[in-house]
Amino acid sequence: FVAALSLAENGLNSQYVLYPNPSKDVVSLSFNSEQSTLEVGVFDILGKMVLTQKKQHVSTLELNLSSLEKGVYFVKVKDDKGLFESKKIIKE
Repeated sequence: FVAALSLAENGLNSQYVLYPNPSKDVVSLSFNSEQSTLEVGVFDILGKMVLTQKKQHVSTLELNLSSLEKGVYFVKVKDDKGLFESKKIIKE
């Protein structure tokens, strides 16, 4: 992952839904189709990576945010083609 975040979508055509938002502990990512390889990073408001996961052959994914402080975070998903999308999540 590159630590710099772009709030603009970059090619994934909003291929996933992030819910619930806001969230207390666990958020789910639901993808339009099964993804062969995904890298998921959660970044704080300053751009520091606070959580990361790499998964293969998934159509849904859960992220446990219980160890994070309340606040605003960005979830960045990168697929095996190098395309990525960032979405904002609020941790209550």
